[in-house]
Amino acid sequence: MINADKVNVAEAIMEAPAINPVHDVLTVCGITNEVSRNVFINIEGLDSTIDKFARLNGDHDVSEMAKRLGGRSSVANHKVLVGTIPVKNLQALVYWCKDHHRRGLMLDPANWIEAELWKVSAKKTAEENAEKIGIDLIDPGKCQTDHGWDNWQIAFVNKLSAKNGVAGIPVNYIVQPDLEDADELFLKDEEVRLYQIPLKGPAYKHDNKLVYSMLKAACVETDAWASWIQGHDRTYDGRKAWLALVEHYDGTAELNRCVSRARLEIDKLH
Repeated sequence: MINADKVNVAEAIMEAPAINPVHDVLTVCGITNEVSRNVFINIEGLDSTIDKFARLNGDHDVSEMAKRLGGRSSVANHKVLVGTIPVKNLQALVYWCKDHHRRGLMLDPANWIEAELWKVSAKKTAEENAEKIGIDLIDPGKCQTDHGWDNWQIAFVNKLSAKNGVAGIPVNYIVQPDLEDADELFLKDEEVRLYQIPLKGPAYKHDNKLVYSMLKAACVETDAWASWIQGHDRTYDGRKAWLALVEHYDGTAELNRCVSRARLEIDKLH
């Protein structure tokens, strides 16, 4: 005999609407009214996952969303007013989602809590302020292939770390050396982030060409150009050009030459 109560419970479970995690992240952002959240989700096509936030074009799209929802004629016509603070919080949420997306990390809405919001907002603001720094102030100049190679190499990577690519992240990830098996422990979170960024896709291709352009400008009319850089001029492959340059000037033959030159200098002092 079939228990009617069990059947009714099963039907109720099947008919119950699925929990939408977008409601939770919007609530953390300050949109606490359920009706407003439903309008936001339905009008903007956010469905039931937060992955679509990663497809938005940063602050501009969020501001346009708020304008659209607030510009409707009446509440009956789905008018929703989104205040300044919720807009800022939504912009931080989009930044957070895009950051996870470009690093290939899974987006878990349960991690979007008040503490994470504050942390991401502070990081986002710091990056925006860093973009205002004049990159010319840290220009390392022309490539130094003799005594000044070590310092120039550090200075050039430093310049790349101050230059954002198309995805809004510093392009020094392009020149990160390949990881060895033993290189699993990092001293800084930023190093982990650099290695999480995939070296493929449209953003990588654009940033790779940008790095090559910067490297070419630094190496033209130096000893490094004809031997190690010019061969990549057709492909504009900044990563390959940089690794070839480093492999040579940090290689055994070049280091031995530097040691010999240093010994000659010491002998002259005596």
